Amino acid sequence: MTKNTGRSTSYIRQPGNGNPIHLHIPGDTPIHLHVNQKTQVSRMPSSATPKTSDTSQYQAPWVPPPGKTSSGRYVYDPTRRVRMKSNERKPRSRSVESISDVHKDFIQLNDMESDKEPQDQYSKQFSPHGNISMQEQPYSSVKDKETIKPIYIAGKNKDFEGRLNDGSLLTNVVLDEWIKDLDTATNHIAKSARNIVDCLEQVAYEGRRVDSHDMSRIVQPRDELLLHAEVAGCAGRELCRWASSIQQQQDQILNNRLAQTQNREATLTSEVRRLTEKLGRMEVDLELARKQLDEQQNESLKFNTVHESMESVKNHLQRQLRQRESECSRLSVQVRNLETRLAEQQAQNQARLETAEVSLERMRETKEALKRAAKSQKRRADEAEEAYREISHKLATQESIIAGFQTELENCALRSRGRSKERQLNDVGIMHDGGIVDSNKSMYANGDKSLREENLRLREVASKCEQRLHAAEEELQHLRTSLSTCEALLNDYHGDAAMQASRLHTLNERLKVI
Repeated sequence: MTKNTGRSTSYIRQPGNGNPIHLHIPGDTPIHLHVNQKTQVSRMPSSATPKTSDTSQYQAPWVPPPGKTSSGRYVYDPTRRVRMKSNERKPRSRSVESISDVHKDFIQLNDMESDKEPQDQYSKQFSPHGNISMQEQPYSSVKDKETIKPIYIAGKNKDFEGRLNDGSLLTNVVLDEWIKDLDTATNHIAKSARNIVDCLEQVAYEGRRVDSHDMSRIVQPRDELLLHAEVAGCAGRELCRWASSIQQQQDQILNNRLAQTQNREATLTSEVRRLTEKLGRMEVDLELARKQLDEQQNESLKFNTVHESMESVKNHLQRQLRQRESECSRLSVQVRNLETRLAEQQAQNQARLETAEVSLERMRETKEALKRAAKSQKRRADEAEEAYREISHKLATQESIIAGFQTELENCALRSRGRSKERQLNDVGIMHDGGIVDSNKSMYANGDKSLREENLRLREVASKCEQRLHAAEEELQHLRTSLSTCEALLNDYHGDAAMQASRLHTLNERLKVI
């Protein structure tokens, strides 16, 4: 299973019909395509029973993921060769019962694969340049054979005694991956079967003949069903093979341990025999010593004083011996208790160490997540600051425009007030001179008309300025609202960034302490 693979889509158009074949293949996987140009599509009466091919047209090898070893690393090559042929589509009837033929093909495919010869070498399954075959040996035939070479997982053929826990055998992770692949293939098989049943039910419900479009809809799920069934069968056989190999390895290791135990038992038996002989010699020596002691006791009767002193010394030594024996028994009990406590402490320390490792891994993941969140918060804060600067610039521009409009409006108002004052002064001067002169009537009328026009023009300008000022004020209010929103968002981003930084600092401190 390759990681970080791209998807490449190629279109191969068949000459018989205009339906292309869509291939979705990882970008780093080489593929060889063999397309058969002869394609026939025919129709048969609705009473005919559709027939399917005995073998699958698509052969895709299932390669199990490599297991871990303690001696080295196995480099897994994901190179696969796929041979694809255009399917010679045969007519199908409108009967919904034709789905049973798919199951018949699957059973025939399994029967045919069980009759094929098994592969002799496991390395051919991983060979990136050799021709990869899908002929696998079933588990029953593997189990019946007496001499099966043990297959190690991506490692070397070495002695496996005492190495059940070194990671050389198949791990639960790899088994879970294989079981997951089997579940995926089973789901694909069920999905393809459902698609075929739906298509046939639709054709039967509509009561029409099966056309090329229906055939294309039926053939593709059928091929996918056969392909995934073949993949699931290969995966199951491969799991059985690996299980048999691992069972043989475990049996060999247990046999070796049994031989070692028997050898050790023979060694201990010979040692016990030697010690028994030594004990017999010591008993003979002890009897001789007792005889000598009796002789000495008979001689010591003559020396009562010496005998009493010897008895006192003997009693004293016996008391010391009993004290030493009691002390030795007490020390042995303490040693056993200490060993028990040490074993319990080691188990507790191991459990704590595993818990600490899990916590450390979680903390590291949390640290990475916090780093990414802090980076995203910082980026959003920078974007908010940039938007804030743009809005501030627009606001300053609008304020300058509004100030210009206000200045122009004030100038227009001043000019209007000045002209009205001049007109009033002229009217007052004419009234003081003794009345209105007829020769100046036309001049006054023209001046009054020009003043009215100027007044109207100034009013229009003032109304336009007021409208523009009102629009500018509305836009200014909108910009202020946006600015306040941006400031609030910026403050929120800063607060989130500070909180993330504090959490990251706390996490770093905890990691340093650990």
